[in-house]
Amino acid sequence: MKHLSVRCTQLAAALTLASLFPGVQAAEAPTAALEDLYLLPAPDFGKADRAVEKGRPLEYGLLIAQPVRDLSARHGRWDTNEKGQSRWTWSVSSPGAFALELQFSTLRLPPHATLTLQGEDRDDVRTFTAEDVARERFRTPMAGGDKVMLVLDLPTGERPLLAMDLESVTHVYRSPFGAGAPAKSDACHVDIACSDANGRQDQVASVVMYTFPLNGGATVSCTGTLMANTGNDATPYVLTANHCVDSEAEANDVTVYWNYQSQICRMPGSAASGTPLTPHALYSTHTQTGATLRAEYTPTDTSLLELDLPVSKYAMPFFAGWSRSAVAPTSTFTIHHPAGGGSLTGHEKRVTRDLQAPTISAYGGATGSGTNYWRVADWDSGSTQGGSSGAALFNSSGLVVGQLNGGTAACGNNDPDWFGRLSASWNGGGIPAARLSDWLDPLGANPVSRSGYYKGVPVIHQNTSNVAIADLSQTESTIAVAGLSGNGATTSRVRVRLNHTHIGDLIVELEAPDGDTYVLHNNTGGSSDNLHVQYSRDLSGSPKNGLWTLRISDTAGGDVGLLDYWAIQF
Repeated sequence: MKHLSVRCTQLAAALTLASLFPGVQAAEAPTAALEDLYLLPAPDFGKADRAVEKGRPLEYGLLIAQPVRDLSARHGRWDTNEKGQSRWTWSVSSPGAFALELQFSTLRLPPHATLTLQGEDRDDVRTFTAEDVARERFRTPMAGGDKVMLVLDLPTGERPLLAMDLESVTHVYRSPFGAGAPAKSDACHVDIACSDANGRQDQVASVVMYTFPLNGGATVSCTGTLMANTGNDATPYVLTANHCVDSEAEANDVTVYWNYQSQICRMPGSAASGTPLTPHALYSTHTQTGATLRAEYTPTDTSLLELDLPVSKYAMPFFAGWSRSAVAPTSTFTIHHPAGGGSLTGHEKRVTRDLQAPTISAYGGATGSGTNYWRVADWDSGSTQGGSSGAALFNSSGLVVGQLNGGTAACGNNDPDWFGRLSASWNGGGIPAARLSDWLDPLGANPVSRSGYYKGVPVIHQNTSNVAIADLSQTESTIAVAGLSGNGATTSRVRVRLNHTHIGDLIVELEAPDGDTYVLHNNTGGSSDNLHVQYSRDLSGSPKNGLWTLRISDTAGGDVGLLDYWAIQF
């Protein structure tokens, strides 16, 4: 019984974002001729595993072996770009694929090189520099469509420092984007923008979707959770299921996707809740590749990964707290990426709640049958699905107490799920490679619990006071900024958490200290509930210091709401 999820996608951003924040895509892609299209042989679809069930990896793609040494010398075209530097372009296609991934056995980028990966959609662009390549073996995130273009820009004098050996290409046969596709996951799932996630946004920010190739030639995905340690040093440990990643080779090829989630609440049970989001701009903001398997303990189905690179502070990561208490929590919730069947792989981040205490059992057993698992008898809100494997179980205080192995719970039934207990994994097999304690407690303090934290996050100016939004009225909330210099950034961020039953009624504006007004939301969204969005705006024309005002205008009757939180990050 395996839950896992597969998904990569993108957040539209200005081209400058691609250079500022590695792994963020740009709104404009580089241009290059496509006359030298490299056509891949067809994958062996006889090996495709289209089953979507719990307790086993969810497959979404097939590897096409394509070993090419010194790729940039054998294929593609070298030209001179607009800056007088060398530019290499190469396009590759696997007909019928929903997306492609490239695996390099060797990728060494010179100090001033930029490698751009562009899918068929010109908004589907990600860039990489030498700082993003932690080890020579490198796997790219998905690029949508059956054609992908690579563009490499570098100073001509650095060309001898380049090494690029291709190993394989993944033909993605389950859609990673799903635009216009049928239902992806069961409709009972609950978006993290819905009220069920209120007060749980820190935990939401700790949950990732990740993908990796299996030795058998397939690519699969799971859910993981970024974990805090007692050293408070932001070491990027990710807790997940051992049935997902159980070897060093698999860990090395892990690709992590941050913030793949809906910014609106689709009504649980509605058709919208089970269908893909469009446009693509609502998808994952950051990616990174490579990890080390630090510990695994099969009796609780536990694996702990350490990512090769620090998490970008612009992904706004939260390092989740944990509890190794053997006492059952009074209630629990999990945050995960469910997946559907057919040609579709994963769904945006969802929250699932149980209002009762879990019980201790063996995996698949009844209460009292063993000691290694938390048994959640029946979810009260939402459910899990193939794709959720490895997702953390949080207690009512938002602390991780275990991770998902599997179960028979699904939309429409009252069946149980089982989570490996962190309390049993803490000392695990008695050696560092088989227990969590050495990694999550480097200070050796042996605490029963540890709170979570943000680390390396840019300064956020926020207002957490609740403000009621009445019908046909205007509501304002302010933030006073002082002690800074200069104007806002071209890529400033404005976060808004606003609960309302008809967001199509609303106009949301940001007024700067100098009186300039920036429209964030303008009567769009129809009857959708809630506006939980991070906006990117060019605030470079307004001073940082002074009084910033968020103004909400309700332009129609019949619905009311509440401004829960808003913030500015320059």
